[in-house]
Amino acid sequence: ARTLQQRISSSFGGRTPQPVEKFFAALAGEVPNSEAVAAILDEPSPIQCVTQDVSLLAFLGAFDEAIARAGECLDDGDPYALQLNMIPELDPVRDDPRFRAILARMNLPVEDA
Repeated sequence: ARTLQQRISSSFGGRTPQPVEKFFAALAGEVPNSEAVAAILDEPSPIQCVTQDVSLLAFLGAFDEAIARAGECLDDGDPYALQLNMIPELDPVRDDPRFRAILARMNLPVEDA
């Protein structure tokens, strides 16, 4: 039987437990958000995790890091990059010119700010 930690890690694209644990610890207020952000950014992401990183970083309020990682999604050919336009955690940055440029590079609709 798989442990809860293994199930959580597998739902996060097979990541090692460190970033996943830090993310949930930050949500619980046990560690600062910056510690969880560092854990996410410090671990190389398998290609399927990069878009998920964007969502996690934005959820933690690390919008600059989320936008940078979104650019990496596109540069690295992440097949899930098209989902960037649908991640609700990115709503606060939809008007950011850097994010709008990423959407435009994918020929996704960019609404007027």
